[in-house]
Amino acid sequence: MLVLVPLPFDAARDACPCVVGPHPEASPVVATRRGALRLLGVGALAGLASLSALDALFAAASAEAQDGPTRAALTRRFADGHVALGPARVGGLVGARAAGLVDAPFRHALGALLDFGSYDETFAPWLTRLRVLSRARGHARLYAEVALSRAVAPRWVELEARVEGVADGTHRVRLTRTRGELPALDAVWQLVATPGRVRTLASLTLAFVSPLPLGAEGLAGLNRDGARIAFSALRRAAPRRA
Repeated sequence: MLVLVPLPFDAARDACPCVVGPHPEASPVVATRRGALRLLGVGALAGLASLSALDALFAAASAEAQDGPTRAALTRRFADGHVALGPARVGGLVGARAAGLVDAPFRHALGALLDFGSYDETFAPWLTRLRVLSRARGHARLYAEVALSRAVAPRWVELEARVEGVADGTHRVRLTRTRGELPALDAVWQLVATPGRVRTLASLTLAFVSPLPLGAEGLAGLNRDGARIAFSALRRAAPRRA
C-alpha cells in the first residue's frame, strides 16, 4: 500500500478562504480587459471571474496597457483575503492555480521570489534538500529531491528558474524541470502591483507529474494543495522583505 507523506500544511498558518473555479476547458476566454471587468460583476462565478480577469490583466504587454480600473476591480475582489483556486494548464500540463492578493508592495513580493533557495516553500512545498547550483541575473539552476512516500526513496530533479517582466508591469517567475527522476514540473508565478502600489496581485500555476502512481484525483489534489500552500508561503515571505 502506498502511503503518501503529507504536505507540510499548518491549519493556523496556511488555511485561507478559497473560491474554487471550474475545469480550465470550461472557462470562457476573456479577450479584453473590458470583458474582464464585465465578468467581475457575475456573483455566481466569482472564482472564475477573478481568474479570468487576472488572465486579461497579465496578458497585457506593458504597464501602460494594464489599465487602472481592472487593477482596482481585482483589488476589491480579493480584498477579503480569499484565494481563488482552480485547475489550470501550464507548459502542456494540467495542474492547479491559486490567485489573490499579497499584502506587500510589488518589489517585496518579487524580491521573495528572487530568493531561489526558498523555492521549496514559495513554489513547490514537496521539494526537499533544495540547493542552488548556479545563479545569474534573472536565472538560476537548482537541485532538489521529491519525497512523496515513506516507502519509496526520494527522487532527484534539476530545475531551471527564469524571471522576466517590465518595470511596474507583469513579472513572471517560471520554474521548470530540466532533468532527473521527476517526470515533469512546470510552475509560473505572475505578479503585478495594485493601483496604490502597496499590495500585489499574484497568481501561481503549478503542474507536477508524480513519479508514483497517484491516479488523476490524487495528482490533482497534490497540485491544488501545493499551489495553495505555496501562495500562503509567499504571503508570509513578502512582508519580511521590507
